[in-house]
Amino acid sequence: TMEATPGFAAYLWSTGETTASIEIAEGGTYCVTVVDEFGCEFESCQTVILYPVSQTTLEADLCFGGSVVVGG
Repeated sequence: TMEATPGFAAYLWSTGETTASIEIAEGGTYCVTVVDEFGCEFESCQTVILYPVSQTTLEADLCFGGSVVVGG
């Protein structure tokens, strides 16, 4: 979830959404333009980088209380 500062009169995200927050499903640059009660516009952009989740397969049984070293 990406959130803009609450309390503005209007929001417009680069995704086309007009809410104070949006759900992020992929990496990229996201911009939001907000309008205050006086009609002044402000824009902010953020780049989101999503890294893939690492998948691991254990080669042996692991008992409760046991330990495993990952990447070492």
